[in-house]
Amino acid sequence: MEVVFRPGNVLERPAGALLLGVLQRERRLAGLAAAVDRAAGGALSALLRRRDFDGSPDEVAVLYPDGLRAARLVVVGLGPRAGLTAHRVRLAAAAGVRRARELRAGTGVTAALGADAGGLDPAAAAQATAEGAVLGPWRFAAYRTRPGAPALRRVEVAGGGAGPTKGMAAAVARGARWAEAAVLARDLTCTPGSDLTPARLAARAREVARAAGAKVR
Repeated sequence: MEVVFRPGNVLERPAGALLLGVLQRERRLAGLAAAVDRAAGGALSALLRRRDFDGSPDEVAVLYPDGLRAARLVVVGLGPRAGLTAHRVRLAAAAGVRRARELRAGTGVTAALGADAGGLDPAAAAQATAEGAVLGPWRFAAYRTRPGAPALRRVEVAGGGAGPTKGMAAAVARGARWAEAAVLARDLTCTPGSDLTPARLAARAREVARAAGAKVR
């Protein structure tokens, strides 16, 4: 799966799913959430009024409103504004992308979660969002005959429509690389020793080193 930064307004990007983070028990929608709600004809505010969703950490809801370029709106809870961290953003992005995968959305678009109304540094929020997008849908499927829903082809972290973008492209690329390294470590850890012998592990290490331009002994 490709995770990339795209300048521009997240509402202008077509996708199978638009991922939106919402703070817990906020009395009034603000920033991007308010803009999405307006475009969606008030579908988000209606969801909150019914109390079917309150923005609790990792809570997920799916809406299919008209007015968006994305086919569906995946709303994820960021938890309370107080104490919002990059780790909570990472978990929220993971939950949202995982749900988009289950729905076979194909592609996803999101802003840097927590950087708008949450007040996090945009670059730090973008990196955490990219990390969660890669880590969330991971599953060890090497021995499965039916691996389940296919991974999303691409997740775009959009920015620039309502805030600064300095350093965000590099942050998204860094977050995706770090998460891909963690996924590799997970895959190696889950592989039985009968298949991942010392010789095969050494060969895999040499492959990783060549790809990274590093030396290995």
